[in-house]
Formats: sequence, structure tokens, C-alpha cells
Amino acid sequence: MTHTRPTRTTKYSFTPVFGLGVGKCVNYGPGAIASPIVVPCHQPHDAEVYARFRLAGRHWPGTAAVGTQARQGCTARLSGYLNPQLATSVLAESY
Repeated sequence: MTHTRPTRTTKYSFTPVFGLGVGKCVNYGPGAIASPIVVPCHQPHDAEVYARFRLAGRHWPGTAAVGTQARQGCTARLSGYLNPQLATSVLAESY
């Protein structure tokens, strides 16, 4: 008699951060920004999604190029999202 294990199907999924939409506020979970916990924006929170956009190109351009495109895209969209009277110098960006 032989014993075989059932075949497992592995499902791959994006981390929850990819499902967040503009206007969502989050606290960092155990995996930092990769495992966000959505919270109401009227309470203190670690981060807020203010933009989503696609990077240029069809292939991975490398980490440096992604960082450059992300910074440019985020900077271009931040001023249209925030109250202009807020001090943005104390903010940090994640992408």
C-alpha cells in the first residue's frame, strides 16, 4: 500500500496594500506597510493613500527607475489632495 498526499494548488495574491484605494487611512500591521490595517481617517493613523497610478513602461525598469517615477508621480498628485495650509515638510512617502 502506498500513501500519497493530495496535490496542493498554490495561490498567489498581492499583499493587501495593492487593494487600497485613494482616501483609505491605514495603520501598519506586523509586516509594516505590506500588511496595512484600514482605520477610519478621523482617528490617528500611520498613512493615507492619496494617489494610485501606473508607472511608465511594460517591463521592470529597475529599483532606481521605479523610485524616481514613484516620487515624481506622488509629488505631482500630493498638492491636489492635501489642504494647502497643511505643513507637508513633516510628511513621509511610501510607495
